[in-house]
Amino acid sequence: MRGAEEEETKGPSIEPAQPLKTFYALIKLEKDTLSQEQTLLIGSKLDAETAQKQCRLCFYGQVLALFPSNQSAEERKATLERL
Repeated sequence: MRGAEEEETKGPSIEPAQPLKTFYALIKLEKDTLSQEQTLLIGSKLDAETAQKQCRLCFYGQVLALFPSNQSAEERKATLERL
């Protein structure tokens, strides 16, 4: 009987069916924002009414690269290729 009690306290082992996938996104914000690379960014756009056909969005992720507004298109492309 003791063995059954030990099994109950451990609980079932849960293994992911598939490995987690990594996604990348290039996000342009409405306003200038202070941030630095390798930090966590959390954002949302929830001001739309739920009855309207607009997107309500929440996201989070690690900042891999920053693109200053005065950076040229060639510099941005080189940064993206580096990633």
